Amino acid sequence: MTQLFGSIGACARYGNTYVASSTLAAPDSAAVAEVTRDLKATLDKVIANNPANDAAMLQLGDLELAEGNEQAGIEYVEKAIAIAPENVVKLYNIAVGFYQRNEYEKAARSFGLVADHVADPDDDLWRDAMYNRALALKEAKKFEDALAVALKLVEVNGEEADYHSLASGVYLQMKNLPKAS
Repeated sequence: MTQLFGSIGACARYGNTYVASSTLAAPDSAAVAEVTRDLKATLDKVIANNPANDAAMLQLGDLELAEGNEQAGIEYVEKAIAIAPENVVKLYNIAVGFYQRNEYEKAARSFGLVADHVADPDDDLWRDAMYNRALALKEAKKFEDALAVALKLVEVNGEEADYHSLASGVYLQMKNLPKAS
């Protein structure tokens, strides 16, 4: 597994410290499952009373992710991002967690969502998310997609040696030696 690129500095810009993964361990007993259901019900009531409560959205996202409901978990996080854009760091951390668990396709999708939310190639978080998306795609053996992302990074900042190295590494994986050099 390749080391992820740059996350600490980018997250600091958004006022958060980097945490590799903040999802809960999956419930493994009836008592924990009951507490989880009660907590979800309580958080649903909080959101019903205050639809702009991004903290409750993030907590519901964590609970869904802990239960293996990635789609629902990410949807809650995206709702929290709509309320407070700095919550994009949570989605970045989810992507990091997927990557660390070798779930490269999920990581690539999540890093892509981060880049879509940030939408500014001059932003460090956008560049880090794109770079890490390319790494995840490369690990998932989706070389054409990884190359497209790497070349987009080169296009955005052709002076960044890491971007050229990334593209070169993908070309090597594709057995395209002339372009790898």
